[in-house]
Amino acid sequence: MGHDTLIEVGDALQQCKKLISLNLSGNTIGDAGMARLGKSLQAMSFSLTSLSLVDSEIGVDGAKELACVLFDCKALVFLFLGSNKLGNRGMKVLIPALKQCKKLEALDLSSNKIGDEGAEFLCEKLLSFQALTNLFLHNNELGAKSAERLATVLRKRDVPLEDLMLEANQIGDLGARHLQAALSTCEQLNLCGNGLSNKMVGELFASWKRLGRCATKLEADTVGPRGQPVLTWTLPEPYRHTFGSGWPFGF
Repeated sequence: MGHDTLIEVGDALQQCKKLISLNLSGNTIGDAGMARLGKSLQAMSFSLTSLSLVDSEIGVDGAKELACVLFDCKALVFLFLGSNKLGNRGMKVLIPALKQCKKLEALDLSSNKIGDEGAEFLCEKLLSFQALTNLFLHNNELGAKSAERLATVLRKRDVPLEDLMLEANQIGDLGARHLQAALSTCEQLNLCGNGLSNKMVGELFASWKRLGRCATKLEADTVGPRGQPVLTWTLPEPYRHTFGSGWPFGF
């Protein structure tokens, strides 16, 4: 999306003060673009319930602009920011801005090069997001420390998560062991591509079965990067429709 187009879009958005859903995903908005769009997004922040900026080249500076918008998004239910460049510094700026989003149900921070430091910023505020039921953190750089912190916070929440997507991180057996102790706090957990051993996968599956999670299955003929079987299941139909076949969930 070029400079002139951004100006045109920004001008148009300022006239849409009651817009409830906005999807600008797949455009090279970048940090400079977010600076241009910031005021326009603020004009509709009070009515916005869904905002998607997936794959928009947003980095730390863009996150600062977005944070100014999110402070007023009290009606926001869905926020999709996957495949950007937030990193740990972007998380530090962005997460505090979500404290007013009491209705937030789905948060996508996948593919943003978020490490343990960035996950810590999220965990510090996660208890404030009591309406949150879908958390997407796949394809980041989360390690065992992040898994431990997430498990601790999830056990303190009043409402369990429906989906916790941690696919393609660096959690390993140690992190999976922490999450195993918190399996009752989420309906679906994706740990594919985290270097889990056969033994750990088996233990997770056994724990999952004891909890009666019928949507989960272990496919012995499906292997990860080191030849280990992986824990897989199918996403609920509404999310298959929303995210489409481009999302890396294997459906």
